[in-house]
Amino acid sequence: MIELQPENDATLADADTDPVHDPMIPHVVVLEPDLVIHKIYNGYWFFGRPTMEELRQDLRAVTRKCRPDWDIATPELKAAWQQRRKDIFYPYGKRFTQTLGEGE
Repeated sequence: MIELQPENDATLADADTDPVHDPMIPHVVVLEPDLVIHKIYNGYWFFGRPTMEELRQDLRAVTRKCRPDWDIATPELKAAWQQRRKDIFYPYGKRFTQTLGEGE
């Protein structure tokens, strides 16, 4: 697990290109729940930044990790659905407003 550091201690500064204005290297960090780093993108302009598709794939992978009902085609989940044990399928049976604030 990577421990986050303040900007001055991290290697975000890029003094080589412009020592007068103290520029930072742009970073995009994809986080899992509990602020666990899933992936870091770093770089300038087009070459180091993630595309929308890369971000979508990363968020899909993060969701797959934290949702036990992600693949509903597994035999266990199919059996649970047929047995009407729908409480394990989030947020089945809940209104949208009931799901807000559940993680707090």
